[in-house]
Amino acid sequence: MDNRRREILGHNYIRERARRAVRAEFEAVFRAIEPQHIADAQPAQPAQLLYEEFGDDPAPQPGEAFGDDAPPDLADDDQQSDSDNRSDSSNGSNADEQSDSDGEAEDPSQKSLRDWAVQYKVPLVALDSLLKVLHPRHPTLPKCAKTLLRTPRDTPPFKQLANGKYCHFGLKKGLLSKGAQGVKPNTEIIYIDIFVDAVKIYDTASHKCTAILCRSSEFIDKRPFPVGLFYGDGDPIPVEEFLDDYIEEVLVLLADGITVMDRHFPLRIRRYIADALGRAYLKGIISHTARHGCERCPQVGPYHGHQCYSTEVSEPARTDESFRALRDPEHHNYISPLTRLPTQFISQFPYCAMHLIDLGIFRRYLFFIKEDGKGRLNARMTAGQTALLRDLLQTCSNFIPVEFTRKPSLRRLKKWRASELKMFLLYLGPVLLCFVVKEEIFKLYLLLHTSIYIMHRENLLRLHLPVAKESLQLFVQYSAQLLGPVFVTYNVHSALHLHEDVERHGKLSSFSGYPFEDMLGQLKRIVRSPNRPLEQVYRRLSEKENAGQNEGRRRRLVDEHREGPRPLNVEFNAQFAQYNHELYTLKISVPNNCVGLADGKFGLVVNILSSLHNDVLIVVKVFQRTADIYDFPIPSSTIGCSVVGRVDEHLVVYRISDVLFKCFMLPMDGDNTFGAIPLVHMV
Repeated sequence: MDNRRREILGHNYIRERARRAVRAEFEAVFRAIEPQHIADAQPAQPAQLLYEEFGDDPAPQPGEAFGDDAPPDLADDDQQSDSDNRSDSSNGSNADEQSDSDGEAEDPSQKSLRDWAVQYKVPLVALDSLLKVLHPRHPTLPKCAKTLLRTPRDTPPFKQLANGKYCHFGLKKGLLSKGAQGVKPNTEIIYIDIFVDAVKIYDTASHKCTAILCRSSEFIDKRPFPVGLFYGDGDPIPVEEFLDDYIEEVLVLLADGITVMDRHFPLRIRRYIADALGRAYLKGIISHTARHGCERCPQVGPYHGHQCYSTEVSEPARTDESFRALRDPEHHNYISPLTRLPTQFISQFPYCAMHLIDLGIFRRYLFFIKEDGKGRLNARMTAGQTALLRDLLQTCSNFIPVEFTRKPSLRRLKKWRASELKMFLLYLGPVLLCFVVKEEIFKLYLLLHTSIYIMHRENLLRLHLPVAKESLQLFVQYSAQLLGPVFVTYNVHSALHLHEDVERHGKLSSFSGYPFEDMLGQLKRIVRSPNRPLEQVYRRLSEKENAGQNEGRRRRLVDEHREGPRPLNVEFNAQFAQYNHELYTLKISVPNNCVGLADGKFGLVVNILSSLHNDVLIVVKVFQRTADIYDFPIPSSTIGCSVVGRVDEHLVVYRISDVLFKCFMLPMDGDNTFGAIPLVHMV
């Protein structure tokens, strides 16, 4: 018992030392930015006087308790701040709010502190403690974190559903907030994408959040925003009440349009994006594990321990008209409440590329070919091949560009995220898998890789969409032969219909769930306590809106240097090590310096220059030899993927506008030989 007590006291001592270090740091920061009129009005105080109320004593001895100075539990952030708010309401916080509401000029340091707290997601209890330190030196700052952040005291009344609560944030409110950042030129109609998905805030809890998110590519700020949020046990029940507020608001916007920056725009819904379960929930159809589960055709697949699907497309195809007429009763569970809107239940519900391809088909392919996988024995990798692939992945980890935040490891294959699976499918697989799987299994992979890579690039779609369609059909048919008919599940069969969505909506990234899933992750991180998660999300979003927290534009040129190399015949102002494009980041070091140029060559960027005419120039060493990485089902150079080598040491200067794409560069067999695959962008 005594040892346990000493351990607890030791932890508390460490936490207290950390708190004091933070206080000292921010006291120094705010002393440096202290407004001049405050410094003149109040004489400087010794720094140690700021800590008198906190009892800056030596470390506690065994047997002593921290008492009231013990740091509060950060998990109880909102609850702790609620009690502080009630106590501060009688000590001046109400006066602070009244001052703001009267329209008086706000102290610049107060606004800066609010923006900083929102940007770095500072817990309220930590901000309360910081304000107590700063207030003696900055009397204009409030004493309460919620007053500083302008946290709403009350939350709107939440709708009570059968298995949880729903909060409607507002579609029009979110559109106006995004529109305040600007509308793209030549915009005549505001088109919106609606995304519905669920996320577990805590992996061990049975409750989850189901979010309605919206995004419009017509706005300058095209990041998604929440329209509504449900928290409860399972999917929202009933679906009519869950979607009622959204539908009522959409009916008004469809009829009246929306006014953004003094311009009136009609509003239309372009598409609904969700995974298979989400689409079934919104459309009122049976699950993807059922016999009649295909959303595009009435196929009935075989049963091999679980429901499998056909490798062929059946007739007649489902259409928007046949869906509303309920011509296939076995396909429907209930009438969707979205029928109150002019919804096209086939053409406006594309497959989500992230769930269908990355988390669906390709993940299943890897699980079937791994050493202990589900596939046939002659299709699996051996122990030696698995070890080789593990070593190759470790080698390639040093060649992953900054656009990818994760480095895949074969040891945690079951936990790979969608971005890791996409990286392997589009970039790593063509170079690595040829060494570790049989030829027919590698060619099966190439059918999937080629078709999906074409569908991700707009310029390739116009030329090679028939090739992508045929490759996907061959992939589905051959996968049943090589990996077994049990491989052909809902996702694999749905690949036969994917070209229809590409023809309607464009490249795969235009209806992918990546930006929406990123927003779901942000909402998940907002929740700091399991108590009242909807209230926490509402307050944090309100604080962010009050702070005007927007993602500013990055500087184009970063990290100025003087190391060269410098071409003799080029005049310039300065040299830089990094260039930030809207879609990629270019550096002068591997692995972020391989580019494809307008003249068809590949090269390595060794310097970035700012010209006298405010233009950006790049100094490039060009690769001399190019070849195909693979020649099945089409030569890889046809879609821009090549083997490059033998760098010419002669320096060539290009304009930044001559860069067509940044490349994923991987080492191959042979000295100074690399595979260069242009990056596709998930925007």
